[in-house]
Amino acid sequence: MEINALTITTLYIIGISAEGMTGALAAGRHKMDLFGVIFIALVTAIGGGSIRDVLLGHYPLTWVKHPEYIILICFCALVATKIP
Repeated sequence: MEINALTITTLYIIGISAEGMTGALAAGRHKMDLFGVIFIALVTAIGGGSIRDVLLGHYPLTWVKHPEYIILICFCALVATKIP
């Protein structure tokens, strides 16, 4: 079975969205303001992938090459703040 680029990209987007929401929920539990929630969501969602890219020597980093991922993570963090 061959996995194409669209499948990989879709899984990556689902993963960073879920990780961003997880980080936002954790930041919300610690009563952080909106900036803190978004910052923690970004670090949670793209931190591991950035470390992976640096260690493997893949430049530019994924979130630098695709800045739309940052916008997606910020949106997911804002959605997560509305979850009770």
